[in-house]
Amino acid sequence: MPVKRRVSKRNDAHVYEAWSGIFDCGDDFFDNLKDIGIPLQRSGQPFDADALAAWERYGARWLDQRTRTEKSWAEDKFGRPWEISNAS
Repeated sequence: MPVKRRVSKRNDAHVYEAWSGIFDCGDDFFDNLKDIGIPLQRSGQPFDADALAAWERYGARWLDQRTRTEKSWAEDKFGRPWEISNAS
């Protein structure tokens, strides 16, 4: 059986790119999360704990680079990243 390929967590740009598509709609249509070793629960949806961890880490950067004005899936589900950190 082939060994599952895992991308190093040090490759931050690749991980950020994989999550950036998920933050907008909540689904991984292109299997980008599988490429970085993140398990999916059903048809391209990450587990909430994994999505929240990624949102806390990359969400502020993603919101800063975003040009749209309506709320994204991640912002609607988890709130703004800087508000999450203060609530803990």
